[in-house]
Amino acid sequence: MPGVLTLNGKAEVVVQDAKADQAMLEDVESLQARAGIAEGIASMECLQGEPAEEAFARLRRKHGLKTPG
Repeated sequence: MPGVLTLNGKAEVVVQDAKADQAMLEDVESLQARAGIAEGIASMECLQGEPAEEAFARLRRKHGLKTPG
């Protein structure tokens, strides 16, 4: 549980232990991942996507990579 340090009656600093901080960061990362996945699914449902092979070919050209195989 975070603690709040005050100065002149106003909250100035929030303090929490490393375990709580790590848990909060993991929660944020999870929410960001879920939002990204939802955005990707929505764009595919609106036919705004690109077939994987075309995307990989474009990235290989962009980065000067050889075609596997």
